[in-house]
Amino acid sequence: MSRDSIGNILKVATSLCLICSLLVSAAAIGLRSFQETNKLRDKQKNVLMAAGKATSETTSAEVEKLFGEEVTPLQIDLDTGDFYTKDSEKYVADYDQRSAEKKPEDMEEIPADIRREYSYGIASRVKRAEVYVIGDVDSPELIVLPIRGKGLWSTLYGFLALELKKDPAGEEPYVIKGITYYEHAETPGLGGEVDNPKWKAQWEGKIPYEETADGELKPQISVSKAVVGPQDAHIDAIAGATITSNGVQSMVNFWLSDDGFGKYLEKLSGADKAAQAKRSTEKLLR
Repeated sequence: MSRDSIGNILKVATSLCLICSLLVSAAAIGLRSFQETNKLRDKQKNVLMAAGKATSETTSAEVEKLFGEEVTPLQIDLDTGDFYTKDSEKYVADYDQRSAEKKPEDMEEIPADIRREYSYGIASRVKRAEVYVIGDVDSPELIVLPIRGKGLWSTLYGFLALELKKDPAGEEPYVIKGITYYEHAETPGLGGEVDNPKWKAQWEGKIPYEETADGELKPQISVSKAVVGPQDAHIDAIAGATITSNGVQSMVNFWLSDDGFGKYLEKLSGADKAAQAKRSTEKLLR
């Protein structure tokens, strides 16, 4: 067969395609483990950054060491507020919250009235969520909560870190330590400014809850141009990114509510017992 014949050309082209396909497949398989490790380290880094334990300059090796030494992963039953450690029989070892969001059996519909109350743009949430604590699991120094919600163009994924006051003495039990976003597709220079360190710095020290007349904790974060509500719960909105700013406010308040992590946080701080005692006292006084 002539080297320049159509048959020979097709044979050579087919062989090259097969060889290239095999090489690409082998490279993809070989890189998968490396990519998964990088993805995990980035997630761990953002957890540490929200908690003020790392910066953008912290190396991957430092992240692995810090996370392993200081952070305890928990799984939270959002309906009850109960938490499970790795030693618990109810802890699911291979559970991944992002993967669970794609499985209907792991999701729960958010009631329409709750979505309206918080202007929350996602119709369902996971039944079980991952939380990261620093310190003793029963009385941690810091709690890092995963949050997600709608912006202008995308779903934003991030972490919100809360400091638990050991002896609040009648004051608010929680103070915000920090916030990070690790995945979104908002407009650079506008909604994308959720990544701006100067904007994120506003969050530290803010009071996420107000106490109701019943002694319960109600989310109160405001992200707006003008101060709405208490100054210590106000975050300046991102200029030119009203919809993204509104989305941040709605997702933070939703995940702090009883339909998010509220039941867990109330149990952790003792606010649930205080509210119950207050209601019991009021009944006796009637």
